[in-house]
Amino acid sequence: MSKAQFIRISGWALILGAATLLLATAAAVAVSPASSQYDARYRSTDPFFQAVMAILYPTAVMLITVGFAGLYARYNFGSGRVGRLGLILGVLGGVFTCIIMLILFITQDGDPLWLPMMFSIAIMFGGLVLFGVDTLRNRALPRGNYLPVLAGIGFPVLVITSLAYEAITGRWLEMNDLISTAIYLVTGLALLALGQILRGEAVEEPLPA
Repeated sequence: MSKAQFIRISGWALILGAATLLLATAAAVAVSPASSQYDARYRSTDPFFQAVMAILYPTAVMLITVGFAGLYARYNFGSGRVGRLGLILGVLGGVFTCIIMLILFITQDGDPLWLPMMFSIAIMFGGLVLFGVDTLRNRALPRGNYLPVLAGIGFPVLVITSLAYEAITGRWLEMNDLISTAIYLVTGLALLALGQILRGEAVEEPLPA
């Protein structure tokens, strides 16, 4: 596979990952706030949408991680040290998130790994923010140099805010559905645009051995 082919494929992966993230968000919105089937708020469609979420969220993370690898392949030489470090952190964070999600899917026990997963997601998208800060400075992208920051900032802020709230109050932050949906929507749309840019940036050049 040539470098251009990999970059083009990773661009499509980023686009599909963003679309999958948006679909998973729609499924999450459709799930009722009920904690059990005996709750009055429980809906008959909850099991279906919960299953959809369990499939789509890990799929989205996997595809977006491939997209981050493509960003690194295309822009590692044009980016500064901060940008390269950010993309490496983004890929590593995505890999760890995928592994944790796979373990959660197998064990069906989220309590022990919930916090590590939150940290992995924060590292994944925080790395994209670092890359975005670098692109704003050196204009590495042909357009939309603000997109990496826009796509990456939501999840780290959400995780940091939740952890700070828990440390202060002793309770996990119950985020308003409208706010969390807006964060997912902005993230997904910005990733979609970033994937379009990456897909069009493929230049024929063999990958090093």
